[in-house]
Amino acid sequence: MNHKFHPFEIAFSGYSGSGKTTLIEKLMKRLSKTYSIAFIKNDIHGFQMDKEGKDTYRIYHAGADSAYISSPKERAYLSKKPLNYSIFKQELLLYDIVIIEGYKDENIAKYLISDYEKVKNLDFKLNKYKNLLGVIVNNEKKLKDIKTFNRNDIDAIYDDIVTNINSKKTKLDALILVGGKSSRMGEDKGLIDYNGKIQVDFLYNLLSPFVNNIFVSVNPSQAVLPEYNKFNLIKDKIQEIGPIGGITSAFFNNKKNAFLVIACDIPLVNEKMLNELIKNRNFLKFGTFFSSEYKFEPLLGIYEPKSFNFLINSIVNNRYGIKNAFKELELNIIDNHFTSEFKNINTQEEKKKLLK
Repeated sequence: MNHKFHPFEIAFSGYSGSGKTTLIEKLMKRLSKTYSIAFIKNDIHGFQMDKEGKDTYRIYHAGADSAYISSPKERAYLSKKPLNYSIFKQELLLYDIVIIEGYKDENIAKYLISDYEKVKNLDFKLNKYKNLLGVIVNNEKKLKDIKTFNRNDIDAIYDDIVTNINSKKTKLDALILVGGKSSRMGEDKGLIDYNGKIQVDFLYNLLSPFVNNIFVSVNPSQAVLPEYNKFNLIKDKIQEIGPIGGITSAFFNNKKNAFLVIACDIPLVNEKMLNELIKNRNFLKFGTFFSSEYKFEPLLGIYEPKSFNFLINSIVNNRYGIKNAFKELELNIIDNHFTSEFKNINTQEEKKKLLK
């Protein structure tokens, strides 16, 4: 399905006076209890947000191309320059969903709001209605073959919006990280036998019931090894920058699906941990992770597609720590009842102790 601003966006379209804003206001009060929401209004007639006489109004109308005002809790921005969609869409990813008012002639996911008499003879085969979610009218009458709501039935409209959002939940793949240097261990950590089979095989079998596809993140020297080349391999596109390189390489391979990422040096990971993680997944956030004393555990977690741009931006700015990349982003962090199972094994001494 097409989207203009955000992968989880819903528009409300109709002519002026159709009650769009009143309906959106009622829905916003309910939706905002569950979701973080950005609202976009398209006004083809022009608009004025600032107040005449205020400092920003005076400077903006004196010739500034943009005006920005901020307080500890809020900020606002006016600009005369054309909208840079790339930057704007990146900003909107900070929110779970986007509610749009307007854009009635565009082929985006939307509800059409109007009086029944005005829409009963519309040609809903037109391209602009290709992604029509439903029609909201002023009475109880129903359109043939079109989902129809009474504008006063807020419960039904709300339930339909939630169903639509949930229907867009992305598929879940898995990524096993084995491409580290293993310099402290002195041997390839993906090939160590902790559970009756080498770790990469153990993790592959463990993950199989939970995900659609499983990929193994490797460095170029590992890709030729028979223990690895039987899997779907993803070679690091940017090498020697740690796990963030393997995760971004996976998203380069497929930006549509989420990835359940697991490092090969957590040998005590088990089915219960994966069940807990997936059960609590929030696909609207940047990722779902177990909590830790350092905020969250990055090497067993679910990375949603919208995290990709922020990971890349962190790499561009020479920040290779995942926690640093996600520092100001809204994550779904769940209680960690598996602290002992998160033990990383990075040295021969730790390995021998575990295998005793």
